[in-house]
Amino acid sequence: MAGLLDKASEKSTETNSEDNAMQEPTPDEQSKGGLLAQASSAEVATPSPSDGDELTSPMLKWGGIAVGGLLILFIFYQVVMGFNLGGYSFTFTDVAIDEEDNNLRLKLSVGTPLFGGVSDDPLSLSISYNGSEVWSGEETIGSKTNWFEIPLKDFYQGNVRDGSGFTNHDFYVVTATQGSTTTDFTITPEQLLDRTLSDAGGSIRTISENGDCPGTSTADGGEGTNGKCHLGAQFMLNVGRPDPINTDLLWHVDGDYSVSVNVEYSETSEADGGTFSTVFTFPLIDVDGSKSSWNGGTGVESGGSVVESSWMYMGGGQTDIFSKMPYLERQHFFDSNGDGCYRMSVTISHDDAVFGGTFVDTSSGAFLHWEENEDPNRSGDNQVDGEC
Repeated sequence: MAGLLDKASEKSTETNSEDNAMQEPTPDEQSKGGLLAQASSAEVATPSPSDGDELTSPMLKWGGIAVGGLLILFIFYQVVMGFNLGGYSFTFTDVAIDEEDNNLRLKLSVGTPLFGGVSDDPLSLSISYNGSEVWSGEETIGSKTNWFEIPLKDFYQGNVRDGSGFTNHDFYVVTATQGSTTTDFTITPEQLLDRTLSDAGGSIRTISENGDCPGTSTADGGEGTNGKCHLGAQFMLNVGRPDPINTDLLWHVDGDYSVSVNVEYSETSEADGGTFSTVFTFPLIDVDGSKSSWNGGTGVESGGSVVESSWMYMGGGQTDIFSKMPYLERQHFFDSNGDGCYRMSVTISHDDAVFGGTFVDTSSGAFLHWEENEDPNRSGDNQVDGEC
């Protein structure tokens, strides 16, 4: 028994000795401070400074951009609201003509410091023409945007554009002063304050159609009109100022005036000794700015037209199918006279003497060959209207 126990004891001792041999640390493990030290080292990891930069740099970058964007929006808002980073200031930012009330309209925009407001001191206004003061007044402003209206007749002295065709214009200049703050504004475009007309003319255009005139065909017991029927004529006015460069044209002028037009007739031109007499008178035409209007009358329906590039259509009783504008039928001015020279005598009267007086002008004449063209016994090409 003792022998068996002794053997078992020896076997147990060998096993323990092998286990202990397996757990013995290696030289590398000993240098690392043992298993406990290795475990502690594996569990605790301190990030390096470079790891922190990777996390915080984008946040700082985008945060800076956001702050910069907000600052830009803030400054833009201040500008829109009329604040500025400097001192108190104002300037004229718009100008127009109120044709209904005949006033000059001026827009004054005020810029105030960030923590300041619009001054309630009186605002002095003045207008000069060609360097000399011609009007002055006083206004009170209470907001950053202000409109002023000044009657044209209170300061108007004459046209702006240089009649010689160069650029030596006589400008109107508005000056605004409030305390130590002042601004000057030259009114442009130049034609805005051209309000005085000095020249007038016109044009006569035949309105016709192919075919015999109604009631003249052989079926009606007549001889026809040679396959051509002249229905009437469009009368167009040309009013404004002489163009110094293009001498056959007129400068357009907006204004307030009336126009009286007579249609005159002579068998021959004035150069050939012809004597003109009135054969038709149009209803009086009123012009407000660039819009004309008239009441109805013999041969003319009430209506109006736009004065465009110094030209305007006049009234009539029928409408041309091509231009869609009225024309005067032939029985009102032609049939009792026949072929010959027709022209317009034009009288322009400004509504207020400050803008100009009254003058009379005549258009170049148009020689109408309507009867000759409608003669059933003639041959050859039709005669065209010619100047006379």
